[in-house]
Amino acid sequence: MLIYDIVNLAFEVMMWLVVIRCILSFIRHNPYHPIIRFIYDITDMT
Repeated sequence: MLIYDIVNLAFEVMMWLVVIRCILSFIRHNPYHPIIRFIYDITDMT
């Protein structure tokens, strides 16, 4: 069950990061801010 819990947590975190990135696309923000840059780097699919 430990592996299942770790994988489940990783997918939940990724889901929330994608949701946050979608919300950020509607508001004005500084793309060079470290937290914003982290979210973009993690959720970028290229």
